[in-house]
Amino acid sequence: MRIPSLLAVCFLTVAAAACASAPRLARMTQDELWQYALAEFEGRNWVRAIAALERLTLVYPNFERSVEVRLRLAQAYFQKKDYLVAASEFQRVTERYPAHELADDAALGVCESYFELSPIPQRDQTYSEKGITACDNVIRSYPGTESVGRATELRESLRTKLAQKDYQNGDFYFHRRLYDSAIIYYEDILERYADTAIAPKALLRLVESYTRIGYTEEAEAARQRLLRDYPNSPEARQLVTNGTRPGSAGLTADGEALRRAKV
Repeated sequence: MRIPSLLAVCFLTVAAAACASAPRLARMTQDELWQYALAEFEGRNWVRAIAALERLTLVYPNFERSVEVRLRLAQAYFQKKDYLVAASEFQRVTERYPAHELADDAALGVCESYFELSPIPQRDQTYSEKGITACDNVIRSYPGTESVGRATELRESLRTKLAQKDYQNGDFYFHRRLYDSAIIYYEDILERYADTAIAPKALLRLVESYTRIGYTEEAEAARQRLLRDYPNSPEARQLVTNGTRPGSAGLTADGEALRRAKV
C-alpha cells in the first residue's frame, strides 16, 4: 500500500472535520455561523473555523460582514500554516475591497504569508521575491498605517536573504579560485542590495578577488568604497587591521581613510 502524501493527509483531515460539522453548520443562520466561526477562531480550532467561514462565503455571499469573514478565513489558514492558501485569500480581500479599512491588514497578510514560505538561502527564492513585491505593495499603497512598519521589516529580511544567496554563490566560485565568476555575484549584491549588511562583505571579497587576479585599480576602488560607504562595518575594520591595500602595506592609508569617512 502506498503511503499517502502529507498534502493528502491534511486534505483528508480537513475534509473529515468539515463533513462531521456540515449537518450542524447547515442548520445555522448567517449570524449564528459568524458567531460560531469567531468562537472556533478564538479557540484556535482552525479547521472548524475554516469550515464555518467557507460556508459563510458560499451560502451568504452578501453577508454584511463579508470583508471580515474573508479576512478571518485568510488568517485561519495562516495560523494553520497553510501559507500558500492564506496568501491567496489575503490577496482576494485586497482585490475585492481595496478601499476597505481592513485592506492594509490583508495586504500585510500576503507579505507575511510569502515571508513564511521563503526558504533558506540555498534554495529557490521565488517566494522571497514574491514576498518583497507584496511588502512593497503595503509600503506603497498604505502609507501611514501600522502595517508599513512590519512590511518594511519583513522586506529588509527577505532582501538580506537574497543577498546572502548571491554571496554564497560568489563564495562557491571564490574558494575554487574562479574569481571572474565570483566577482559577478559580488557586484550584483552591490547593485541590488547595497543597503544590506551583506554589501560590505561583498566589497571585501571584491578587494580580495581583484587583488588575486592582479586588477589593482579595481581592487583599490572596492577598498575605497568599503571604507567610504561602510566605515563602521566589521569588514572595514578588518581591512584597516590587515592593511590590505593593493600594492602596498596600506595600514596607515586605510586608517586615515576610515577616520575621514567617520568625520
